[in-house]
Amino acid sequence: MRLAGFPAVCAALVAMLVLAPAAAHAEKYAVAVFSGLDKITARVTSFAATVDTPQSKGAHEVLVRA
Repeated sequence: MRLAGFPAVCAALVAMLVLAPAAAHAEKYAVAVFSGLDKITARVTSFAATVDTPQSKGAHEVLVRA
């Protein structure tokens, strides 16, 4: 029994392992900046929320988790 496609499969597996992208390392920030659009006045407001501290803006409350 001969495995005709075996070299091609091996080459594909090696290519996937070698050419696979490295894992991304996200930088940690202490503050998240949000922007909100008031649809009535068409104004954009921005606010910052620190990590693990509830921040309220209008009727919404945001809690940023790291």
